[in-house]
Amino acid sequence: MDHLFVVNPASGRENAAPAVRAAVSAYFAARPGESREVAETRCKGHAAALVAERVRAGRPGDLRVYACGGDGTLSEVVSAAAGRPNVEVACYPCGTGNDFIRIFPEYPRTASPELLPRLIEGVSRPLDAIRLNGVYAANVCCVGLDANVGVDMLRFKRLPVVGGRMSYISSLAVNMLKRVKMGHRVEIDGAVYGGTHLLISAMNGQFYGGGFRPAKDSRPDDGLLDIVLVKGVSRLRIPFLIRHYAKGELEKIASLAELVRGKRLVVESESPGKPFALIYDGETMSAERAEIEIAPGALRFVTPRAE
Repeated sequence: MDHLFVVNPASGRENAAPAVRAAVSAYFAARPGESREVAETRCKGHAAALVAERVRAGRPGDLRVYACGGDGTLSEVVSAAAGRPNVEVACYPCGTGNDFIRIFPEYPRTASPELLPRLIEGVSRPLDAIRLNGVYAANVCCVGLDANVGVDMLRFKRLPVVGGRMSYISSLAVNMLKRVKMGHRVEIDGAVYGGTHLLISAMNGQFYGGGFRPAKDSRPDDGLLDIVLVKGVSRLRIPFLIRHYAKGELEKIASLAELVRGKRLVVESESPGKPFALIYDGETMSAERAEIEIAPGALRFVTPRAE
């Protein structure tokens, strides 16, 4: 098996590349015949490109890719690896959110040199993936308020005096001044769900956004999306609604939020020529029509061996 360690030097509080290189060198010192490579990403999209390049090279045997970064790095690796039966994906959590792996008790929340040997010796299992307009994701896809906040937050982060939590607060404030209800056409497995919506989340995992957990029973191996539809409400009711939504307390907002399990979600813009924002595993997209479906068993995901 070939081992490719894809490191995002911008993830987390410090560049993880030196620590990853040292741990990899130490582990493989007694295994000189095994193929391994540590590659640092240089820009957005580079992690996916590195994996795609190795896949195109067509070397015999399996490839295990270690996403050394946050949710965005993992998303890029998954986008290039999902649907390929000879490519496995592991996560070395160097980012601040690391939301997808929170459902796996074998995974620690933060990276450490001791984790890499456990990942190298870990085993893979088939998990579902989300396919969004032909792009793969592992964890979640959102439309509506939180997608708009996520898109604008990335824009605020580029400003010299705004970053971290301040970028989120700034983005939330701006979006609360905009129109918060959307009247898009929503269809789940052929059934149409009318009315306006504040947000829609299609979950394969359970967590996103640094701790939001709207679908507490979602499983990444059941062949279904857990889709949460939140109805359009006034701005004054949004804090109350989001508080319970974030904790997965949908029973407390049953008149405003609905959980639907299905295989395919389609969201269409209410106005032709007017695209809307989507956010998936920390990545962004705009579209007039979003086709979001489950891809059963499309991802070979590695969990660490037991300590």
